[in-house]
Amino acid sequence: MGTNYSGPSAGSVALAFLSGALLGAVTAIVLAPQPGRESRERVMGYARRTADDLREIKDRTTDTVEEMV
Repeated sequence: MGTNYSGPSAGSVALAFLSGALLGAVTAIVLAPQPGRESRERVMGYARRTADDLREIKDRTTDTVEEMV
């Protein structure tokens, strides 16, 4: 008997999207002509926002799984 595979979950798709967005943002900041301190501050800001977004996705996913069980 085969198992049904419906593709990647919404959480993994969101994680991949956010990871790609963060990587692109960091690359753009590092390559942009500006002082190092300003670059580091911007990278940290993006990292904080991404961490907040990931926590929100985790919480929503946990809530959805708990509702299903």
